[in-house]
Amino acid sequence: MMRQVQRLGGALYAPAMLFAFAGVVVGLGTLFTTEAVMGPVAAEGTAWHDAWSVVLSGGWTVFNQLPLLFAVALPIGLARKQQGRCCMEALVSYLTFNYFVNAILSAWGPALGVDLSAEVGNASGLALVGGIKTLDMGMVGALAISAVVVWLHNRLFDTELPEWLGVFSGSTFVYMVSFAAMLPCAALAAVVWPRVQVAMLALQGAIAGAGTLGVTAFVFLERALIPFGLHHLLYAPFYYDNAVVAGGIYSAWARALPQLAATSAPLKEAAPWAALTATGWSKVFGIPGVAAAFYVTAAPARRKRLLSLLVPVTLTSVLCGVTEPIEFTFLFVAPPLFLVHAALAALLATCMNLVGVVGVFSGGLIEMASFDLVPLAGSHGLEYLRAIPVGLAFTAIYFAVFRFLILRFDFKTPGREAASETTLYSKAQYRVRPRGGAGARVPRRHGCDGGPRRGGRRGLGRDGGLGRGGCRCQDGAGEAHPRAPGRQGQRRGRPQLRHPPARHRAGPRAGGGRRGVQGGRRDGRRQEGRRRAGGRRPLGRPGGREARGASRQVTAPPVAAPGLVGQVVDGEADMAGRTGRATVFFDIDGTLGWNDPACPEALPEWERGLSPGPSPAVARAIRSLVARGNLAFLCTGRSPHDVHPALRELPFSGMVALSGAYVTLGGEVLRDRPMPGPLVRAADRALARAGFGMVLECVGGKAEVRGGALGPAAVGGALGLDEALAQAGGNEVYKLVLPTAAADLLLADPALGPELAASALELGNSEVGLAGNTKREGVAAVLGRLGERAGETFAFGDSENDLPLFSSVDVRVAMGNATPAVKKRADVVCGSVSDDGVATALARLALA
Repeated sequence: MMRQVQRLGGALYAPAMLFAFAGVVVGLGTLFTTEAVMGPVAAEGTAWHDAWSVVLSGGWTVFNQLPLLFAVALPIGLARKQQGRCCMEALVSYLTFNYFVNAILSAWGPALGVDLSAEVGNASGLALVGGIKTLDMGMVGALAISAVVVWLHNRLFDTELPEWLGVFSGSTFVYMVSFAAMLPCAALAAVVWPRVQVAMLALQGAIAGAGTLGVTAFVFLERALIPFGLHHLLYAPFYYDNAVVAGGIYSAWARALPQLAATSAPLKEAAPWAALTATGWSKVFGIPGVAAAFYVTAAPARRKRLLSLLVPVTLTSVLCGVTEPIEFTFLFVAPPLFLVHAALAALLATCMNLVGVVGVFSGGLIEMASFDLVPLAGSHGLEYLRAIPVGLAFTAIYFAVFRFLILRFDFKTPGREAASETTLYSKAQYRVRPRGGAGARVPRRHGCDGGPRRGGRRGLGRDGGLGRGGCRCQDGAGEAHPRAPGRQGQRRGRPQLRHPPARHRAGPRAGGGRRGVQGGRRDGRRQEGRRRAGGRRPLGRPGGREARGASRQVTAPPVAAPGLVGQVVDGEADMAGRTGRATVFFDIDGTLGWNDPACPEALPEWERGLSPGPSPAVARAIRSLVARGNLAFLCTGRSPHDVHPALRELPFSGMVALSGAYVTLGGEVLRDRPMPGPLVRAADRALARAGFGMVLECVGGKAEVRGGALGPAAVGGALGLDEALAQAGGNEVYKLVLPTAAADLLLADPALGPELAASALELGNSEVGLAGNTKREGVAAVLGRLGERAGETFAFGDSENDLPLFSSVDVRVAMGNATPAVKKRADVVCGSVSDDGVATALARLALA
């Protein structure tokens, strides 16, 4: 539940990211069209005034259409698939809702207490949304309708309609249902919302009447809720909705700028409602004091290294208002310091309000300049000058208080750790913090006591590794087993098709492959798979060996990056002459094996960055599968370099690697689709500005860029991009592994986001790759090359990133430790990975 709330907060933040530029345009436009500031040149009717009025009209776009932006933004965070289509569905449904409300008020407005003929504005309770005169429900109405559409989308988008109704599937079907749902929603809004507006007017008066005390409480709560990701939910109704002033503080302030620039009345009197945005003063004046305290309390030998980390993150906070890299560092190692920080931030905001410094001050200096300092310097510059002595005084207070507490309680802040590496931490790492100090949280999971640990990517936590975590779930027999979910599902990027394309088994296609469309034979094959398994039920031993059984020890030395995996079995001529062949695709992590990422130290050091190795039973089953004339392929998000030697020794015919970006069949590379170099460098620059590091994944290896920003570097230290590329063994990057907050930042960038897709990993990390690279596309490349030689196709998987793999085969087999979504899509559910479910399933399916 908490993760869903945090994702909601991230969705709310997406439109706010546009305010920085829009605020600059509005600020400059207001400044240059204010006659009191610019003189006669800015008088109405002059060419100067008219030219800047055109620019200013465009700058109002974001503030005038906030409800539409929030309606479109919610699917970005909450839609589980096809986010782009869900955004479209939400937009058209929200407009439909407003048309319904308009029609209802036109017919029955007086009976409902609403005069639709009144002018749009706060007193009337009406607003224009996309040109539709409707009830002013602000952000709340937009989010409520969008939430209904997202809920319908997640459940109905993949609904399989009869073939003759196929034109109504997908987004059309979601909109059809949403259209029907909007009628009762509109009727309910028309009845209830006018009464809500009366209560909101009373709330506005109470908040505005609270004065300085209200500012103190608001700023303290906003800071204190940051660790839980709930601060967005606190400030969003005030900043972007009608909780205090019509349209939200940001929009109201931007609209009031011309009047504020022309008045000589103090801003505290002219716009007292803007005082609640004083959360940014701690970012400008408080964080430098914290950084200085970190520096002077650090070990002298580490200060130079620490300074190189503190300077960029402090500038990021002061200029941009992004405080995560430093705030989450002391939240990570010393939670009491964060409470002190919240209290000091509230006290600083209180003092600013008492001396009369009021305006939009929730971001860094760039935002403050665009909304306040630039447009209002001429008329209110002296008021803003009062902020300098107050702010500098609090910089000294922050420094003194933090220095005292760090030394008094010996908090292990950066530069004082027991480890040899000085580092800062991110939000993602805070969420896997230990319960009593620095380091990664280590929940006791399967494998921590020396039990089997097959597979799994290590997290980007304190151990510095690449991570796929494990958690417990139940197999068909009801026993608890570990699960290595890998990526938890596609979160961004281009849509992925759920329905499998039919392979028309007759007739070649240009290029030598077979057409990627599948006809009615699929249902028969599905039924055959179920018949082999004895129905749709778990396969495997009901009382399989205990989850903590003996593990297979691998003592092989590290192996260099492989070229290609396996060879085509039996050769071309023999394959063409066989009948009854099957082609089987195996996920690795959580399917062929599993490792506990929370206990990497239990593995030999050389093995920690690799995929899991198979158990003896699974290895025998794979060999038997191939010996019977079938084909076997690995299908993983990993690089070929990271595949365990014990898997590379098995007779796999090829590999769908790096989530479909790199595909091999014997000695042939079927698909090679890395991220373009300029795109990687643009992402690197964006992450560097925000203080994030990342791990590059290439075919021949991996390397960490700016390792200090993520924690102790796992694979080579705090390298620059070019150095990391050289260490990774090439100049082509296929995926980036980075904290989820950093992935969200890239995907929200309008220049980078459309080109990228991201998937969640365990331990608060995500991986980002080129949009369109999925296991489905990789499998399609293999099947297109094999054509009829593929025979019946099977796929084994356990996590939601395997759903694209499932959509490409005839029979889908879910592990007993799979997620509910995977089991729901499966034709067969076998035993857990800890019970060698792959081996028993292959035997029961008569494949091995």
